[in-house]
Amino acid sequence: MKMIRKTISMILTGVLLLLSISINLAYAADETVGAESGTVAKLLFTFDDGDIGNINVVAPILQAKGFSATAYVGQNIPLQPWSSGKMTDEELGRLYTEYGWDLGNHTLNHTTIGYNTDAASLATLKQEYLDNQNWLIQKGWTRGAKHASYPFGAYSNALMDVLQSIGVKTARITYGGLQTLPLIKPYELRCVDIDPKKSDVKKEIDDAVSSRSTIVLMLHGVGDTENEYTVLTSYFQSIVDYAYQYTQQSKLEVTTISKWYDSLPVGVTLNKTSLTLTTGDTETLTATVVPEYISNKAVTWSTSNSAVAVVDSSGKVTAAGVGSAVITATSVEGGKTAACSVTVNAPPVAVQSVTLDKESLKMTPGRTSVLTAAVLPLDAADKTVAWTSSNASVATVDSTGLVTAVASGTSVIKVATKDGNKTATCSITVEDIAGAPTSVSLDRTALTLMVGGTAAIKAAVYPVESANQAVTWTTSSSTVATVDSSGNVTAEGAGTAVITATTADGTKNAACNISVILNKPAAKLIFTFDDGDKSALSVAAPILYAKGLKGTAYVGRDIDKQDWGTGTMSASEMGQLYSYYGWDLGNHTINHYSGGYDTDEASLATLRAAYLDNQNWLISQGWTRGAYHAAYPFGAYSEQLIDILKEIGVKTCRTTWGDAQSLPVESLYKLKSFNIMTEEKLIKDEIDGTVDNNYTLILMIHGVGATANEYTVKTSIFQSVVDYASQYVQQGKLDVMSISEWYNSLGQVSVESVALNKTSTTLTSEGGTERLTATISPSYATIQDITWTSSNEAVATVNQAGLVTAVGNGTATITAVTDDGGKTAACTVTVKIVVTGVTLNKTEAAISAIGGQETLIATVAPAKAANKSVTWSSSNAAAATVSAAGVVTAVGNGTATITATTVDGGKTASCAITVEVPVESLALSSTSETIMGLGNTLQLTASITPNNAAIKVVTWTSSDETIATVDSTGKVTAVGAGFVKITASAGGKTVVCNVAVIETAADKVEKFVVRLYDKVLGRTAGDEEISYYTADLLAKKKTGAEVGAGFVFSLEFTNRELSNTAYVEVLYETFMNRASDPDGMAYWITMLDNGVSRAFVFKGFVESVEYTGICDTYGIERGSYVLTEARDQNPQLTMFVYRLYDRALGRIPETQGLNYYAEEILAKRITPVQASQNFFFSDEFRNRNLSDEDYIKTLYRTFMGREFDQDGLLYHLARMEAGVSREEILLGFAGSPEFSNIIKSFGL
Repeated sequence: MKMIRKTISMILTGVLLLLSISINLAYAADETVGAESGTVAKLLFTFDDGDIGNINVVAPILQAKGFSATAYVGQNIPLQPWSSGKMTDEELGRLYTEYGWDLGNHTLNHTTIGYNTDAASLATLKQEYLDNQNWLIQKGWTRGAKHASYPFGAYSNALMDVLQSIGVKTARITYGGLQTLPLIKPYELRCVDIDPKKSDVKKEIDDAVSSRSTIVLMLHGVGDTENEYTVLTSYFQSIVDYAYQYTQQSKLEVTTISKWYDSLPVGVTLNKTSLTLTTGDTETLTATVVPEYISNKAVTWSTSNSAVAVVDSSGKVTAAGVGSAVITATSVEGGKTAACSVTVNAPPVAVQSVTLDKESLKMTPGRTSVLTAAVLPLDAADKTVAWTSSNASVATVDSTGLVTAVASGTSVIKVATKDGNKTATCSITVEDIAGAPTSVSLDRTALTLMVGGTAAIKAAVYPVESANQAVTWTTSSSTVATVDSSGNVTAEGAGTAVITATTADGTKNAACNISVILNKPAAKLIFTFDDGDKSALSVAAPILYAKGLKGTAYVGRDIDKQDWGTGTMSASEMGQLYSYYGWDLGNHTINHYSGGYDTDEASLATLRAAYLDNQNWLISQGWTRGAYHAAYPFGAYSEQLIDILKEIGVKTCRTTWGDAQSLPVESLYKLKSFNIMTEEKLIKDEIDGTVDNNYTLILMIHGVGATANEYTVKTSIFQSVVDYASQYVQQGKLDVMSISEWYNSLGQVSVESVALNKTSTTLTSEGGTERLTATISPSYATIQDITWTSSNEAVATVNQAGLVTAVGNGTATITAVTDDGGKTAACTVTVKIVVTGVTLNKTEAAISAIGGQETLIATVAPAKAANKSVTWSSSNAAAATVSAAGVVTAVGNGTATITATTVDGGKTASCAITVEVPVESLALSSTSETIMGLGNTLQLTASITPNNAAIKVVTWTSSDETIATVDSTGKVTAVGAGFVKITASAGGKTVVCNVAVIETAADKVEKFVVRLYDKVLGRTAGDEEISYYTADLLAKKKTGAEVGAGFVFSLEFTNRELSNTAYVEVLYETFMNRASDPDGMAYWITMLDNGVSRAFVFKGFVESVEYTGICDTYGIERGSYVLTEARDQNPQLTMFVYRLYDRALGRIPETQGLNYYAEEILAKRITPVQASQNFFFSDEFRNRNLSDEDYIKTLYRTFMGREFDQDGLLYHLARMEAGVSREEILLGFAGSPEFSNIIKSFGL
């Protein structure tokens, strides 16, 4: 028979091994954690079942080498037969904290049903692992809480699914050898049994080191005595020493399960680790969870900065704003992460247009010309252009815009931007011209010069390809003007002359009218242009230049293109206006600042910077002529702004209103102007008036163009005005000039007087300031500089901008002296520093004796205040008075506010004075008392010394109000037995009375009765009810068991329908006056859950030794309780019958059935075996249609009250396969020694 069982066992082992392999293969297609991290082998010491030797023997050995380990433990795992002891929670905590071990999950109770795959078993298994996992986490042992090992190595595919569902990361089996990586299915983590009879551990370690694999060693116990599950300490030490040698060579790392798992490589990768986007762009990231056969490849997406980049659930990234962010993908399985750095830039500035410097070009074969492309806006990101020719046989163009004429004909040269494909064209005409000119033109058609003056005229012969570009120059009157061969004209005498340029072939000519005058005319005209519009250069300047005239442009470095304009001139274009056309460039603020009317300090500072920064920019560009002349944007200015302009050296400033002005002008900083945007006739009338009266006329212009708008004058009107003015110039009646030429023409104007805006003023604070303004007459005096002085700088100082600063009390005379002529003006400044506040040396003070004093000191601010006198007052003279010197005197208990008030300004400061005579001593009527019986009282009294102490109230406290309470009068009431301190406190003094409360027998019984109502019935007892039961129990008319039964089996209690657990808890709290203990609760619940009645449990409580002792202390009779049901006579037998119903029939028994079989067996009318046969051979059982295997398992669970063992299961299955009937199998169980011993334990 033994041989058969051994053979069957070997066959089953082989089947299980194949099953294990198939499970491995099945899960290999589901999950992989990752390849080995690092380059050295890893070793994990793991210990099952929580043996005491783990902390007493193993932990110190490992710690000596710097090693930690992993212990797989369970909250309720019982002491194992091979073990000398089980670790307590405290010892487990030390293992975790002091020794750095991981504590892993070995199920709650060391369950043996790991192979079972039915729904009930899987539910039980899930609860076993989950409850134990939660226990580990609640204890704070989190490192290994989500790593498990299978008790007895028992597991299945279904169980692995369960572990995955509750978050378990790895589960160790009990065989398998080295763990190679990548790790396939973490829920079958292989191990090597350290038992020397099963493994050559040192060789396994050698193999792990050579292959850089992971070796997990499985142990249970280590001790001085060897058994099936315990290895000798000396052997374990040798394994540790052997591993230690490899660690010293950096070939092996000893670690714990959590550290090993966390060291595995990240299981998520992204297709990109960095992205650069522009706002509004999108790009989708792809996350790959590795290895590829993990079942759950889901990831979640997150962003570190949603203001920069957001990401949706599909990995689509949207650029939201400029900046940087990190997009992270996190695997749902394992929580692995991968990140992508995202940089978001502002969108590039797009090209809006492109223009060429020439719209058409005539050339002769072989000639070249360069076309220049201007791409706008200037800050466009990509200004790349491409050049093409429509007819390369006529003209070609290279990548730089160089056009080469090839042969006669026409072609169109086109430039196209790479960004936006914006285009511009130039028409090319190539002619094979022999050389005859078609025309000649001059850059000037009229000039007015002073006698001795010179000017240059330039001639242009067309076409430019003409073979002979030479001209000859002649004058109609050499007494008026002469001209040399280069076109340089010299004014010889008053009158008019015509200078003519004639082509070399004599066929073409052009003329310039020259007017020579003896004196400059008194009437002046200034053309001024605001905002720097391109039309000043492209339109206005050539028109003026043709008449020998110039203008003034008021510009700003950062002024943007205006809505009405064609664009703002670049710096190079402004330079052309300044250098070639001779214009002045004046100051229009750095950025066309519009706050000229604002006079607050911040605005004035901004205005100053706007003008000064632009002035410095003009000077830095070399455009110095007009740099110190300004025009107000929008005509906005104030007197404060004018002061600033004077300070920074501005000489003139033009407004936006007025008409022609006579000399002397009212103010150089309020120059009038006439807006050209009026009727043409009015402009010419204004010019007429200027000439007739020898005035100065400043014309204000913004733009000139073919189309008029609010700020743009039509080119034809502008040309007409220029022509009109030029006639006067030719007649010597009008001088057109720039602003700097006009200013310089004023000559030296002397200062006649100076005046200040104030002749007297008063300052009231040290450091206080006031600016004095000096006005020079006439306002256009050439030298405007002033020197400021103070007659007494100990009183007030003044800087060279006229800013007066108060220093000390007194008077001083501030004088302004002009540098030109020494003209003076004065202002008398009186400084009278007023009080701004007062403080006291104390804000609160306490005086503890009647008549006691405190001196207060008042400090008046500022220190230089003219009048520092104060007056003193008390808010409560009954408590404290104060003298004129600030001395406070205590009068009586209480509080008073002492106030110091300044004579100057009424400023106040206060000090809170408390007069409080302290308590010197406190006495009690008694310092030791005893109260007999709960509810009784004791009156204590306290006496305070001295009688006039400020505090009259005594505070009473109890050190333990569960023993005695005390009210505000000192009345003490007994609440519970014990010792308590009653404390009286007053004014920082305390005194104690020690009170003993003695609980009487009646008190104890009364509490018992209160518990019966409170715990059993769940309500508060009435006084009569308490008195009734207390009297009967004390008189021994009723026993404790009798009274208790009346409550526990009352209809009122039954109707509460408590669970078994709640029922047992009520019995503990009522009869034992304590909470249940885990072992006791488990014992009684097991009884109730297996068929015994609640009456049985009640009897166990009221007849227990613990309850007997309680009744003795209460002085009452305990009594007893008689059980009437058969199921309560032998609980072990009842539990057997319960199993017959539960395991055989698969249902809960009815009470009648339990009582019937219990009574029949106890009366020996049937045997337990016969009862079993009644169940197993019933129709109800047969209808369950159990397989032979399940039939045998049911017999184990019913007869033996345990799970089957594998050898036994195989043995009985083999018998049934050999033809043995189910009846014989049952009789075999019934006749077994194991079942016989169980029956004997029933007392049968």
